[in-house]
Amino acid sequence: MFTAKVKGMLNKEELIDVAYSVGTQLGKGHRKSITDVSLANAIEKDFNQHFDTYYKVSKLFTYELSLAFTTLLKKNRLYQDFKKW
Repeated sequence: MFTAKVKGMLNKEELIDVAYSVGTQLGKGHRKSITDVSLANAIEKDFNQHFDTYYKVSKLFTYELSLAFTTLLKKNRLYQDFKKW
């Protein structure tokens, strides 16, 4: 198992890498926890049938997170500038 502590602000590319790693590990863990084959098949069928919707929702979440991140960066810069006054 790999663990790391984030010691500062991550740039956009680093955040993407972290999010991908976390999502991958969560997906693997959840899949391993499903021991009932019929349930696994039902989940896979649902995913395939609704992929377009899930994709559109993920794009919306990505956009919202990008806006929130940009706002957080601007707020952080404002606070840093304020400390210099």
